[in-house]
Amino acid sequence: MTTELSEKEIYFKLKASALRLLVRRDHSTAELKAKLSRKPFFSHDLFKALIEELRSLRYLIDEQVLADRLASGWQFQGKGQRYIQLQLKKRGLPQAQVVSHEAQLEAAKRFLEKKFRGITPKTQTERAKVARSLASRGFSTTVVATVLNQARRNQ
Repeated sequence: MTTELSEKEIYFKLKASALRLLVRRDHSTAELKAKLSRKPFFSHDLFKALIEELRSLRYLIDEQVLADRLASGWQFQGKGQRYIQLQLKKRGLPQAQVVSHEAQLEAAKRFLEKKFRGITPKTQTERAKVARSLASRGFSTTVVATVLNQARRNQ
């Protein structure tokens, strides 16, 4: 005894799923599509209509605004530009405004102060550890080299 759902019922199920996702946090259109496409009742045509309705109700914010908001939060957490751009790409969002080289240097220095408590790396092994740590946070090799050189000069 299988009952076929009408298109209207499928649309409401899709909308309910989308709203449950949006209540938790803002999502990009690509994220919503990826998550909702796993549902057995997913339909591309209904999804397009749903996105239009969600935009008209202002439940979906502009993707550039979302990208800038996420990038700002990651910068505050001490993440580097490469990390931020990769995460935005994963979420299907446009690239955020590029942070200046000086701002990245300051963020890297703050991270080192917090992580290594102001201890400057003296040996090659310690410098490699610091470099790996900064690189894993998404800082470019230029920023990593500059921070390490400044730390060496300040010894």
